Amino acid sequence: MVLNRLLPFCVLASVIAACASTRVARARAEYLGRELDRLECGRSLDEAWTEARRMLGDRGYPLAGADAKAVGKSANPLVAIFTPARATRAGERGSRTLETGWVRGLRYHLSGSPGGSGCHVTFTAIAEDLTEHGRDSSQRPRRDLELELELVRRLAPEEAARIEAGAPHARERGPASTADHHGFPFAQRGEQPVQALWIARVENVSLTPGDDGDVGVADVARRGLEADDFGAEFTPELRKQEERIRAEVAARH
Repeated sequence: MVLNRLLPFCVLASVIAACASTRVARARAEYLGRELDRLECGRSLDEAWTEARRMLGDRGYPLAGADAKAVGKSANPLVAIFTPARATRAGERGSRTLETGWVRGLRYHLSGSPGGSGCHVTFTAIAEDLTEHGRDSSQRPRRDLELELELVRRLAPEEAARIEAGAPHARERGPASTADHHGFPFAQRGEQPVQALWIARVENVSLTPGDDGDVGVADVARRGLEADDFGAEFTPELRKQEERIRAEVAARH
């Protein structure tokens, strides 16, 4: 059967997709980190802080005290008692920080400081411990560069567009390239999973190859996949793994 012949390649496609998407995600994170670190958006810290709090409030993260009031929510004193949420506190040299409460196992530490012709605001995501509710995980907190970029979109749209234009992306494919893949196991928002991955979902279809020349399902069914279809990502190590999987599948059928 065609699907039996495709199975080894489907497994490898998943592995290749993971490798390719991880590289793109890492390159994007490094690029965004550099660009956001040196960005001066020309807005005061007060303006940026107001917008950053609004972003967190819009996403449902509990804010304490004056921060809750600033985003149009009631200031519930129990929030500061039973959650890690803490209202804005002033630090050295005009800096400030706040903590949010939990939403689906995640909370944020927000920090900001003035500098140059603008300011710098950082969103740090902190995961909840899986075994003890309300406690921070031992997992290293993660800087949320995508939220920081969203803040720049609101404060300085032109700068955000410039940064986004230079950010690494996987190869785009028509209108689908605008889809939000946030949450896909191997991809970050704005990335496209490797094209071969969708083959694993094919069952009893009758399609023709696309006009853009990409391999379609019907084309695959006629000739089967070949190693060269995967390009340079199909390393000698993966070729050996494919041969082993193919042999195992053949033995079972």
